[in-house]
Amino acid sequence: MNEPNDVRKQEKTGEHGLNDPGARYMYCIVDLGRDSDPGLVLGQIGLNNETAYLIRYQDVCAVVHRCPPRPYTGDQEQVYAWVEAHQRVNNEAMKQFNVTIPMTFDTILHEDEVDPDGVVVHWLAEVYPKLREKLTRFEGCLEYGVEVLLRVDEVTQHRLRHSPELAKIAAQLAGKPPAVAYLMKQKLQKAVACEIDRYAESTFKEFYSPITAVADDVKVEKPKQTAPGTRMIINASCLLLKKKQPRLRELLDELSSGTPGIEVRLTGPWPPYSFVGQL
Repeated sequence: MNEPNDVRKQEKTGEHGLNDPGARYMYCIVDLGRDSDPGLVLGQIGLNNETAYLIRYQDVCAVVHRCPPRPYTGDQEQVYAWVEAHQRVNNEAMKQFNVTIPMTFDTILHEDEVDPDGVVVHWLAEVYPKLREKLTRFEGCLEYGVEVLLRVDEVTQHRLRHSPELAKIAAQLAGKPPAVAYLMKQKLQKAVACEIDRYAESTFKEFYSPITAVADDVKVEKPKQTAPGTRMIINASCLLLKKKQPRLRELLDELSSGTPGIEVRLTGPWPPYSFVGQL
């Protein structure tokens, strides 16, 4: 690997002059592919309408904007707006370049008394082998989110109709004195909860195996909190070739249509955030 020119030792003012705020906010890494002369500026589409531009090392570029060397902090509404802007820049990079490696929100590179663009070039050089490995892996791929939710009341009614154990307990309630009926209802509630757990586990297995057969990689995340009356049983991120997206949607439709009380959500495409790992 060729080391970059010693641009880090330039004065901190660099090409942007004395008013350079001193750090670079990182949006993503892009693969230039066969593009020998990429546009150096994506436009004023960054956080706070900052200008997003490219810093190049060999055949990769970092998409950045100039910023002070401190985190972006604010109230919830402001942070949401910044996150949306971060995603907007990544979306634009996805449109313009063959492959991208997205960076997490609020990734900032900075070194005291060093040209900020040079800091980015040096970092690109240091991690270049990892970048090339990930860019090769991500070529033609995007990330899709798969969420599978269980509608509790609907599943409860389905299991009451189809579970011999639950039907037996429910039948024993008929004609019982109030005190006995109360205890029987508690027993039924516990049995229903166990039955729903078993249903959720079997549904997870029914969905997970076919999904992994279509996707290039799958990461199962912690289930999210959902609305009352629902329960998330799968929260997965899928790395998928773009041409396979119709097959994934078709597969999810097939699985959900044959599984009572299940709701499926497919989100994306997104840059492959969940599959970047450490750089």
